[in-house]
Amino acid sequence: MGARMPYLQLWKGKWRVRKPVPKAARAAIGKPYLTRPLGTADKADANRLAVPVIAEFLETIRLAEAGDWPPIPDHRVERMALEWYRWFVKARGSRFHPGVHPKRWALVDEAELTESLTGFISATELNVKPGSGAYRRLMRECRSIHHEEAGGYAGEIDRRWKARLALDKAIDDLKVSPEELAAYASGNPAPVEGTTAAPTGRARPYKFSALLDEWEKERRVVRKTRYAWERVVQSLVRQVGHDDAAQVTEGDVIAWKDAMVGSGRAAKTVRNRLTMIKTLYNYAFVNKRVTTNPAVSVKFLVKGKAKPRRGYSDEAARLILLATRAETKPHKRWVPWLCAFTGARLDEICGAMTKDVEMIGGVPCLHIRLDYRGDSASLKNEGAERTVPLHSAIIDEGFLDYVASLPKNGPLFPNVTPDRFGRRGGNGSKTIGRWIRQEVGITDPKIAPNHSWRHRFKTVCRIAGISEENHDYLTGHASGDVGREYGSYELPMLADQIARIRCPV
Repeated sequence: MGARMPYLQLWKGKWRVRKPVPKAARAAIGKPYLTRPLGTADKADANRLAVPVIAEFLETIRLAEAGDWPPIPDHRVERMALEWYRWFVKARGSRFHPGVHPKRWALVDEAELTESLTGFISATELNVKPGSGAYRRLMRECRSIHHEEAGGYAGEIDRRWKARLALDKAIDDLKVSPEELAAYASGNPAPVEGTTAAPTGRARPYKFSALLDEWEKERRVVRKTRYAWERVVQSLVRQVGHDDAAQVTEGDVIAWKDAMVGSGRAAKTVRNRLTMIKTLYNYAFVNKRVTTNPAVSVKFLVKGKAKPRRGYSDEAARLILLATRAETKPHKRWVPWLCAFTGARLDEICGAMTKDVEMIGGVPCLHIRLDYRGDSASLKNEGAERTVPLHSAIIDEGFLDYVASLPKNGPLFPNVTPDRFGRRGGNGSKTIGRWIRQEVGITDPKIAPNHSWRHRFKTVCRIAGISEENHDYLTGHASGDVGREYGSYELPMLADQIARIRCPV
């Protein structure tokens, strides 16, 4: 009968997964067992369906033991940080006269912030475990709010106050002229005629290009992402009139946001650009490149009206697939067929190499991976690396004969030239999109010429009865945990499920 997967239990005639929760994780998860019905009475099916469920349960337990369960979204962390600050002000302010400026009751240092946050978590019974990822995010938000209001820790404020007194005394003693100080503050510390040399020691400007370089290196972003973020930064630079990230104020960021709104930018664009600037300044602040985060409190509250994308209907899919048969350019001939029956992203297909189409255990597959692609290639996420069996409709069209005609070590679509970022997906997307709009004649604005294949694929998978875990894996939507559980031994099962998808032609 074959071995049974661990944690499988026959319950009321059908199999389910029942995973015990260790004592250390029970408080967070709230129950001694994690269970999920598999909807089948067949043990072999249950063995296959249990794999991603068990992986998900193990990850849940791992997060719970680390103090990161349930996951806390960023907006909730921001709200908790604001609640902490109100709690802190109430407790701190009771020791001082109501009119005292916040800088007079600022926290002394990082240790005192930790003590205060620990007291807040205890007093409000927050489910945030010290040392967890959520705790570290909350700590950063609390620090940012405190510094924004108080001007930094008390020690930093004292140092700035002493420096200000020293400057005032230097002016009174005629050691430094007011003109020199004004020139120094304006960023032009050249000596004023008839005075001593300008003060030294002013921090060099922190150029946005340096900030982007450091952030790009740490995040390991691709060239296309760097290019897009750089354009947003240049928009802010044009607004403020200088390139010193350390000198940008909250008012500057608000003025930039208002200028985008006034120019008619879409709400989604404004929100995305503001998020990019916040992300860069969060990085700069945490890494001590700037003393304040001018973007942290800037909000954009207008909700953009979403334009939902739709998948291709059977009629539209049939129209496109039939039109490909008259095409001589390989990417127009084959990419729509691959999109229709694999659910892959267009960049994943256009950037594939000949070696990525292979026979594994007698199953013809498209192997989506980086092994043979160039240095500029990337996948969207960890779960995006996967092996997708090819539908018989693609084989019947002669796709494998086309692959056999190509050089063994070359690109799958050599006629598509790489764009400025070294990616074939950019140019492939543009040319196929124009072809579908202008030549095939599909102009519905709710249809995204390339991405609507992915919407359609999810729909036809549901119609065919393919489980969510499996079609998430096939499209690369799965979390890293689920995707990693699939391997070549699963391909016959995946091939059987893909074969259920009906060809519209």
